[in-house]
Amino acid sequence: MSSNRGALQPPHAAIKQRSSRKRWVIVTFPEGNDYSVITTNWVLKSVDGLGNKVIKCLWAPFSNVTSDIIQNAMEPSDNWSTHTIKLQENGKEYSCFNKAWHKQVEMSEESSTEQSKRSKINEESSDSDGGSEEELIQTNKQNKMMGLLNLIYKEQIQNRVLYDRLLSKVNNIETNFDENFLLNWPIINEQTFKHVENSLLDNLFVQQMVLFFNSIGGNSVKDNLKRILIKMFSDELAIRCSWTGRGKDITTKLCDAKIVTVLKRCIRKNQKEYSDALFESVFADWFRYATTRHRRSLETNH
Repeated sequence: MSSNRGALQPPHAAIKQRSSRKRWVIVTFPEGNDYSVITTNWVLKSVDGLGNKVIKCLWAPFSNVTSDIIQNAMEPSDNWSTHTIKLQENGKEYSCFNKAWHKQVEMSEESSTEQSKRSKINEESSDSDGGSEEELIQTNKQNKMMGLLNLIYKEQIQNRVLYDRLLSKVNNIETNFDENFLLNWPIINEQTFKHVENSLLDNLFVQQMVLFFNSIGGNSVKDNLKRILIKMFSDELAIRCSWTGRGKDITTKLCDAKIVTVLKRCIRKNQKEYSDALFESVFADWFRYATTRHRRSLETNH
């Protein structure tokens, strides 16, 4: 991994978890086979243009991402970088950060020990004295072969990194959308909302919207839904929307909207813990706090 990831520091005993709902997982970064503990709200699960699941993580743009930052489960920002990861232990989630931390230390040490054993075997093979000139020649051949294999292995790693970068660019190309489609987002007024609803009668528009939603990703129903809603609705319109259509100054009812039906289908497909009740609760909460977000935005701009 790049230096932006930084070196993790041992967990500080004085840091306490703020919420029992925080979870951590152990991952490796394929570029360097580094082990790390990360919080689950940094994990991004999405689907590429071929329908394959893609697992990545967000990483803070600090010179040194400490264990305290990870333990506190800091919420990612737009300027965080994205990296490909591999979940260890089948994605097992830990509710205790210290347990996750000590487990990843064990796994990292086991990996280092195995690499040291292989290196020692190679050294013993290289240092062994042959009983004859023929044995010495054979040993030299073996050493040259091992050197060639190591060179091939390094080239394979470099090619893999290059392949991942190219694949990422190809996926981005596959999920590019035409300019007219992108002009709809975020929806800023009732007229645009009605336009989108009418456009959903077109199957091609529906397909584009599904790809659009799936490309956003998220590590849970709540996270996935909030990320999509931020892309879909401006706060200026959101303050005039509600699930039931009831309330002061409410102009738009969302519970039976076509766009919500498509959104439900995408979240249900991508998140195992999906339920209609959870979806509606998170959905309603996001719109309920639109006024607060809009007010803060205005204060920031002024």
